[in-house]
Amino acid sequence: MTAAEVLVRAGTMLLSAPDGSLTTRAFLAHAERAGEGGAGLGAAGLGAAPAGLGTPAGRPPDDRVPGRTPLGLFVADTRCLSVWALTVDGATLQDAGVRLGRSTRTLALVPATRRHVPPGFLLVRRQRVRAGGMTEVLTLRGLAGEEVRLAVVLHAATDFADPFELRADGRAFDLSGGSAAVHVRPDALEMTYARRLDDGAFTRRVRVRATGTAEIASGIDLADGAVGGRLGWVVTLAPGEVREVRVEVDVDAPAEEELDAGAHPPAERRPHPPAERGPATAPAPETAEPAAAGPAGEPFPSGAAARLPGAPLPHDPAGDRTDPGDLPADPVDRLRAQGLADLDALVMPCPTQPELAVPAAGVPWFLTFFGRDAVLAALLAHQERPALLPGVVQALARTQGTGDEAARGEQPGKVVHELRVSELAVLGQVPFLRYYGAVDTTALYLVALGRLGAHAEPLLRTLKTSARAAVAWLRGPGGLDEHGFVRYVPDPAGLHHQGWKDSADGVVHADGRPAEGAIALCEVQGYTWRALVETVRLARALSGDSAWADELEAAAGALRQRFRERFWLQGAEFPALALDGAGRQVDALASNAGHLLWTGMLSHAEAALVVERLMSPAFFTGFGLRTLAAGQPAYSPLSYHRGAVWPHDTVLAALGMQAYGFTDEAHRLAAGLLRAAEPFGGHLPELFGGNTTADFPGPLTHARAAVPQAWAAAAGVAAARLLKA
Repeated sequence: MTAAEVLVRAGTMLLSAPDGSLTTRAFLAHAERAGEGGAGLGAAGLGAAPAGLGTPAGRPPDDRVPGRTPLGLFVADTRCLSVWALTVDGATLQDAGVRLGRSTRTLALVPATRRHVPPGFLLVRRQRVRAGGMTEVLTLRGLAGEEVRLAVVLHAATDFADPFELRADGRAFDLSGGSAAVHVRPDALEMTYARRLDDGAFTRRVRVRATGTAEIASGIDLADGAVGGRLGWVVTLAPGEVREVRVEVDVDAPAEEELDAGAHPPAERRPHPPAERGPATAPAPETAEPAAAGPAGEPFPSGAAARLPGAPLPHDPAGDRTDPGDLPADPVDRLRAQGLADLDALVMPCPTQPELAVPAAGVPWFLTFFGRDAVLAALLAHQERPALLPGVVQALARTQGTGDEAARGEQPGKVVHELRVSELAVLGQVPFLRYYGAVDTTALYLVALGRLGAHAEPLLRTLKTSARAAVAWLRGPGGLDEHGFVRYVPDPAGLHHQGWKDSADGVVHADGRPAEGAIALCEVQGYTWRALVETVRLARALSGDSAWADELEAAAGALRQRFRERFWLQGAEFPALALDGAGRQVDALASNAGHLLWTGMLSHAEAALVVERLMSPAFFTGFGLRTLAAGQPAYSPLSYHRGAVWPHDTVLAALGMQAYGFTDEAHRLAAGLLRAAEPFGGHLPELFGGNTTADFPGPLTHARAAVPQAWAAAAGVAAARLLKA
């Protein structure tokens, strides 16, 4: 996935082909065979939908990644459009120009013609994703010397897929009992879905409405439960004439009783992966009366797009631009501007707490709230986006654990890792509705409270009880008082590893053996030390509780000393990645040590040794820090957590180096990230390859990297700040 393929804003994502379509070559072949040409577009022309209408959308046909692909319009953690295809006279159009923003796309499209034959019309397609859906404006301009008559059809379908169904990780889910249906309303095509499991219920409704006189017809239901239909217009264009229509896609979650009236017989959803499909059969079409006419009583109103009640016209503000011509000329300023644009696009209403604005973790898989990601992104960009951190800490406080619930890792005082509102989460088939499987977020929450600043004193006073509960978790269930370090036990039903390197093979010994048992990660001890230090300061400043402050100060000092005694690798002169369940050092040389520089836990002499090692060729590629030093058996340059470079990981180390006085080294790391962003169009992806220029001129793309991704975007902002310092 590239940044240009995705539009994102306010928790809505459109991941599509470059022309803004969600379709496959097979679908288009079916559409052409269905004969939707320009001979006429009455009820007969909008009759049986092409057999491929409900087929889940895929990447372009040469994509051979296994599993169902993530193309679609995603709203509230659900794929709400899997087909969105525009044809004119039964054919797709050719690109003639594109203008991109982070949440907008403007395309110029023309029909294919023979050499030296000019096209008879121009179609400009403007797409904008927004909270709760998408707006699309189609503008047709006559270019021929005579009148032309066109049949314009917009195909729409959805399979209501949960993101977990689409991830190629080998899991399958029982979706039996789910029911999808399509409704034709006088002014809209409506697609609905509902499923109950035990005491839980999940619903979604997608409405597609258009200005002008659109003929609306239902499509077909396929074996995987995808449903949809078409909106069509007959357009007559005089030379130079302009016609325009506006299409709104809106998503909500209605009560089940609202979903019954006027539907086709429902289609049952099937588990992923779907069974082999036989030929689809189409029921008799359902066609609506034409929608209310536009101002001129014509299928496409003349002039400006007619407004739907309460819906603003599409816009593309300067702050939304990602076109290279709209970014600053200075490379460092460009890195900062692009990082802020990417981060701003990911800001969304917090799931379950929509009055709070928080950064989503990233697209396509993580367009929701992750505590660790949100805290670190807000901290890295705090100077430039100071309003983010208060929203993040309030969201974490409101979802803080209050009881013991083993299935989701909840414990009193523990801070949440992930919030989801998708079907599988709501119905309990994955534990991520409110999931606490992170060992580090609680400490990072306390660090964030300490970084809010004096102006946030009223907010901090409201969070005193929450802060005390977080400290109690670190010292109690977190293990600090009993075991000497904060640690986690792998969750077989959720996340095996619960630090930021949370892949199943992310924590290994130098020889590649997996770490086993309850694991104490090195950076988590640094976060905990800094959390205690910040809480001591706040306790003395805000509550005057000197006794508790003294107690925490002593605990912080003891942790620092124990860390030095237990984690430091003699000979390597570097911190161990972790301690395993038997208290043995997990001796892989890993980038996690750079986070210790950011926390300030190390002595200056220890910091100097860590800086020297991190700046060696084993770690520093010229673009960033490898997550695992080269030369170890477990290292691979494209391994997710055992060799690839993560921008946030690199910039945390750089900020720590600067704080310890290693300014030149900090600038070298920041300059590496600046170089790394260039081949990615100025964006910093979630991660990239751990190769050097000896292997390839630029950093290798990681196929699973999120773009944009919150802490990677914020890393670019922080790197630019370092380079300007």
